[in-house]
Amino acid sequence: SLLESNRALQRRLTHAATAFSAHAFLHERCADELVSRLDLLRIAPETILDAGAATGALAQRLAQRYPGAQVTAAELNQALAATMPEVGALKRLLGRTRAVQRLAAALDALPLGDGSVDLVASNLALPRFAEPDDVLAEVARVLKPGGAFSFVTLGPDTLRELREAWGDVDDGVHVATFTDMHDIGDALGRAGFAEPVLDVDTLALTYNDVGALWRDLSALGARNCLPGRQRGLTGRTRFGDMCDRLMRDGTLRLSVELVYAQCWGTAGPHKSGEVAIRPDAIGMRRRDG
Repeated sequence: SLLESNRALQRRLTHAATAFSAHAFLHERCADELVSRLDLLRIAPETILDAGAATGALAQRLAQRYPGAQVTAAELNQALAATMPEVGALKRLLGRTRAVQRLAAALDALPLGDGSVDLVASNLALPRFAEPDDVLAEVARVLKPGGAFSFVTLGPDTLRELREAWGDVDDGVHVATFTDMHDIGDALGRAGFAEPVLDVDTLALTYNDVGALWRDLSALGARNCLPGRQRGLTGRTRFGDMCDRLMRDGTLRLSVELVYAQCWGTAGPHKSGEVAIRPDAIGMRRRDG
């Protein structure tokens, strides 16, 4: 069930917490990119929420970028949150008079008041959820009218090669599928966000062996915890066959599709439960790299 899957994910994140930062090169890159994109918004937020902060990489960058703002790092998994720098040490490190606050909270049930945050940012937290609607609705609720929401999530081409290699050897559920950029745009519209702009950045990751990939996935809590996954051990023969298909000329190449989005909070709730956005008002562009 989905509830069991969520519990399995939390167990994996808890187990991975101590090694997470050492393997989170993708999170670090995305955190840098998210902060650089905020320069385009020309905002001066007083209250900032890092939604799904993990070990706090984005929260620290936001605190540096906006030294006068109150930054709150929301993370449900307490093992991950415990690896964030201590509040006092972070104040000294950043030369801030205000500490980065930690908040134990699920993104689809934030213990924050309506319209209480100027800027919400989220770094690769949406892939933890099978559907984005509940999270986006909650972000829309806590965001001030005219506040900004900036996030990055994973697109459907992520781990495509791994998904195809498993598909060649069995019909089991091994690799998650991620939400398409256009579907994310639709979900932002349903949540009532204004002027969404989305674009895609496709990365190619290279490994010398499957073991290195598995160590990264394990350290990020990203091993298979999907509903419908096989409960027993995968046979050595099938796993070996999958690895043979994944490795090409001694090299393993994996795609990662990153979907970046920026949008604005609206002036108030839509009483009808619907919001109209022209198709040409959703800006989208694709960048491969």
